Amino acid sequence: MRSKHILWITLIGLLLATTLPVNIAMAPEETTVYVDPSLVTKLSGDFTVEIKIANVSSAESLYGWECTLKFNPGLIETSRPDVNRGPFLRDAVIPQGYSVYYREEVDMLMGTVKVLEYVYPKMPPDPPYPPVGATGDGTLAVITFHIKGTGVCALDFDRSELYTVFGGNPVPIEHEAIMGVFDSRGGLNELPQPVFEPATPANEGELVTFDGSLSKDDGWIVSYEWDFDFNGTFNVDATGEIAFHAYDVEGMYTAALRVTDGPDGASAIGLQDVQVLVWMEGGTFPDLVQKCAWPGKPKWWETLDGQLAPFHASVGNPTSETYMVYVEFTIHSKDEGKALGTIETVPQTIVAGEILDVTAMLDLTDNKWGCVSGSPEWIPYGYYGAGGMRKYAVFASCYYDDGTGYELGSIVKYFHFNVYPAFHDIGVAMWTDADTVAQGGTLTIYANMTNKGSLSETFVANVTYKSALAEGMIEQRQVTVPGGENVTQTFLWDTDDLPLGPYIIKVTLPKSTFEYERYTTDQEALTVVTIV
Repeated sequence: MRSKHILWITLIGLLLATTLPVNIAMAPEETTVYVDPSLVTKLSGDFTVEIKIANVSSAESLYGWECTLKFNPGLIETSRPDVNRGPFLRDAVIPQGYSVYYREEVDMLMGTVKVLEYVYPKMPPDPPYPPVGATGDGTLAVITFHIKGTGVCALDFDRSELYTVFGGNPVPIEHEAIMGVFDSRGGLNELPQPVFEPATPANEGELVTFDGSLSKDDGWIVSYEWDFDFNGTFNVDATGEIAFHAYDVEGMYTAALRVTDGPDGASAIGLQDVQVLVWMEGGTFPDLVQKCAWPGKPKWWETLDGQLAPFHASVGNPTSETYMVYVEFTIHSKDEGKALGTIETVPQTIVAGEILDVTAMLDLTDNKWGCVSGSPEWIPYGYYGAGGMRKYAVFASCYYDDGTGYELGSIVKYFHFNVYPAFHDIGVAMWTDADTVAQGGTLTIYANMTNKGSLSETFVANVTYKSALAEGMIEQRQVTVPGGENVTQTFLWDTDDLPLGPYIIKVTLPKSTFEYERYTTDQEALTVVTIV
């Protein structure tokens, strides 16, 4: 993002890289931002690194910069007093009569340091910027870290921006950003630990998901390689943290995951058995078959896709008998790490040799799922508003009944399901056509109700009056406001038999209806009217 006056950056956790940084003594001709020293090897105590810049040309002199340096907060830590500006930009600009803005921020939860510095533009008649900014080589920032653990991590740039000025406007400078490495292992490198979720029994032709995201290393993992039928010699069938494969023939297979770490390049292999069944041949009860279970869409946008999300499953009956069957989907929050509840398909009859596709609907307006509305424990996970994606793991199981009671099948199939929840934000403003009303007269009250959210909202608006001598309800009215729109409602207040004096007139949208909305202070409005 670029702005004429203020430059901002976004902080995100540790970005993994595959190579060691180059030695900056062999400086390329292009402008470069880098960490110096490029490799820090120390077991304990503190260490200091500098964010440096090289090869800033006079044709593109520096007027502003912003950098985010990422690190592993489990290994090292820092604080704002340990982050200091370097002299490069300040020393070039201040002698020309211009001031420089500087700011640093530290986020130990995400493991980031944000630093930015830019020239304050002057107001006319002075030129907004000095004739020339900083050129050549120099230091942008100095950061001291405290060592708190053993391991290796990158000191990498999530984002770096350099700016020059042309025509009175900031313009980005193309450059290279080179990371550093911190290593407190004392020369020892632990092998990476390849871990992937054991596959449940799969059917012939079923697409099986292999997820290696639980693999670990004392540094970082730079590659994931898969061999879906390992026989002692590793053959790369797929790459990536998550891979997919379908087995066409029944049998027992060995799947292998090979992970390679950085910065040392050490590799290790993990193995898992995968059983592939021709389940429909010779089975003794109905169960999940073929694709087994899957979501209607793996990524569900509530605003676009609606508030009812379908889950599907295939059930087969390999026997010569007739059964009643249904599928239960148990829904777990990956954000909270707990089971939230279950939904079920409608029980159906399945005859001998039949395969049924069945569906259950997940109602996103049910607060147990924490998508639209939710219980208070969801607050730390940010379920309010339009921001965060909700992540679920869903486990499907088949139940069958031959007339003696339901039994649980043997196959459990899981899938991932993500929801991008709708945004909810309603508010009300009010006014009257006068601030006094004659006793016994009628006053018109106007209430403008705005829905800044993405879905239509229906609610009950309460209009009340209150004074030291009397209070009551003027009207309760159900109102529907489409997403992104506003409506103005008119209410009449009959003051017959009410005592003289000032009254508070209030319009309230009940907050209990909108437990999913974070900002509720605009859900009531009031004014004072005097009966004379």
